[in-house]
Amino acid sequence: MAEEGKKKEIKLKFLYIGNDSVFWNKFQERVMVSYEDKKPVFEKLDDKDGFNPLKVFHMIYHNDFSVVFLDFSLHEEKILELAHLLRNETTTKLVSTVGIHDRLTETEVISRALLAGLRLNYYKGEEIDAMIFQVIHYWKPSFAKPPQFSTADVEEPSILIQDLRIVSFDTEAFGIETNSPIEDGDIVTIRRAMSSKVLKQGFIVRGVRDFDLLHNSRYAALISPMLEPEEDTGEEEEAVDIDEESNPIEEEKRVITPEEIEEFLKQWTPKNLRVVTADEYFKIGIIIIDSTLDFITNEEFSYNHLPYRISFQGSLHSELFQITRNRPNLIVFSYDPEINDYNVLKNIVSKIKASEDYQPHIVVFNSTKVNEELCSFIDYSQVLSDGGPLNWELVLKMASVLNEKASDPPEGIHFVHGENPGNVLQMEMDIKIMRVNENELFFEAFNNIPMYTVFRLQTPVPMLLTVVPVNESHEFNSTPNVYRGLINLVADEMTQKLRVQIRDYMFQEKAAAKEADKEEQERKKEEYQKKKEEAAKAAEAKKAEEAAKASEEEVKEIVQGDPDQKD
Repeated sequence: MAEEGKKKEIKLKFLYIGNDSVFWNKFQERVMVSYEDKKPVFEKLDDKDGFNPLKVFHMIYHNDFSVVFLDFSLHEEKILELAHLLRNETTTKLVSTVGIHDRLTETEVISRALLAGLRLNYYKGEEIDAMIFQVIHYWKPSFAKPPQFSTADVEEPSILIQDLRIVSFDTEAFGIETNSPIEDGDIVTIRRAMSSKVLKQGFIVRGVRDFDLLHNSRYAALISPMLEPEEDTGEEEEAVDIDEESNPIEEEKRVITPEEIEEFLKQWTPKNLRVVTADEYFKIGIIIIDSTLDFITNEEFSYNHLPYRISFQGSLHSELFQITRNRPNLIVFSYDPEINDYNVLKNIVSKIKASEDYQPHIVVFNSTKVNEELCSFIDYSQVLSDGGPLNWELVLKMASVLNEKASDPPEGIHFVHGENPGNVLQMEMDIKIMRVNENELFFEAFNNIPMYTVFRLQTPVPMLLTVVPVNESHEFNSTPNVYRGLINLVADEMTQKLRVQIRDYMFQEKAAAKEADKEEQERKKEEYQKKKEEAAKAAEAKKAEEAAKASEEEVKEIVQGDPDQKD
C-alpha cells in the first residue's frame, strides 16, 4: 500500500486506436530513444472485436492516458464520434487526443477532425520527432524534451486561416460557430474552398454571443456579405453634359436588394450542405453529469438515434462553461458526495439564475434529500429528486415531455446537420511570421487569440498551427501580440521543403547581417576618415595659428629692440 500523502506517480501512457502496426511500432521505438527513463507504457486498440465509441470513451475516462491517438483510417465515422465524446468531457479534454491521417486523407476529413475538437493532427510518415515532442508537450509541458532544430528569424507577412462551422443560413446571413473572438461590426474576410479555386468575400459580423451554442465552440454569430452596389468594369465612361440644377454628389447610390444578397448566399452555400428537416431538428439539449458514467456501458444504452443534443460529463469545469455555453434544457445530475455534491448543484443553479431567459429542468439521482428539502437547499423549484441510481428511461420520458413543449425551428432559417462534411467556411487573419523551425512558429497578430486555437497556414509550407503558451523563459514571452504555434499536419515532402525554406531564411538573415556589418564597417571607415580629415585640418589651423603667433612675437621683439621706436 502506498504511503499516505505520497505524491502520485505521473506515468507517460500512450493509447493507439487503429490498425497500422508499422506506424505504431515506429512510434514506440522512437519514443524509447528519448523517454526510456520515463518508463512509457504503450497500449493498442483495434476493431477486431468491433468498435463501440461509447465503451472506448468510458475506458479512456477511467484510465490515466497521457496521449490517445485516433487513426482515421480505422473507421472514420466512429473515430469522429469518439473524438466528440473525448473533447466534450471535462476530464478527457485534458488528455492529448491526436488525429492520425493517411497522406491521401481528404480535406473535408481534416476539417471534420478540427471541428470535432482535435487540436493536433499528423500525417503518417518518417518525420515524427516533432510530433513526439508536441503530443507530450500538450499533455504536460514539463515532461516534454524539445528536439533541436535549426531556427530562423523572419519578418514576413502571412495569413492564418481558421475553419468555421456553418450552423444555419437564411436569405440574409450565415449562422456560424467559431473559436476565435469576433465582435459586432467586424469586417472579416471569408473563404470558401472550391475544387479548382477559392472564393473570397468580405462579411460583416453581427449578433455575436458566447452562450446557447450548438457545438463545442466558443462563439456564435451571424455573418452577412458586404456586396458592392455596382461593379466597376474598368472602362472609361463617355463624358456627358450635366444639368446645372442637378447635383450628382447628392444622388443616393443604388442599394443592394435582399434578392441580390439571397442570390449571392445561394452561390456561396456549399452544394453538399445537408439541411436538417423539421423532424431532425434538435429542439432541446441534455447534459448528464455522473462521476462514473457507467450507465453508458449498458448493452441496451443508445443515444445517436435520439432527437436531442446530449453531452456526457463526469464532472464540470470550475467555471461551469458547459452550462452557460450550451444551455441544456434538461440537466441530469447524479449525486456523489466526493465529486458531484450539493454544493456543485448550488453553483449550477447560481449560473442558471445569472443567465437571462434560462430556466432548465433538473433531475437529481442518488439524492439523499427529498424533493422539498432539495428545492429549498438549492433555492430552485424546477428540480426532481430521485433516491435511486440514474434511470435512463425516466430521463427519456422527461426529455420527451420537454421536447413536445419546446419551440419549433424559427421560420425561414435553415439549420445544417452537425456532421455535414460540407458545412465549412474559412476566416482569414493577417499576421507577421517572426521565427520558425520544424517544430514551432512564432507570429505577431493583433487579434485576441485563445490558447489551443488551431489555424491553417500556407506559408512557408501548408500546415496546421496549434497556438500554445509561450514559455515563461522565452524572449518573446514579454513581447506583446506575439504567439507561439506548434506546427503539425505537414507531409514528409513538405517537411523537406520547410527545411530548405528555413535554410533560405537563415541565409537571408546571415546575408542581411553581413550586409549590415558591411554597412557598419563602411560607416566606421567614413567616420574615421572624417575624424582624420578634421584632425588634419585642426593641425593645419593650429600650425598656422602658431606661425602667426611666432611672427607677431618676432615683430614685437624687433620693435622693442629698436631705440628709435621708444618714447
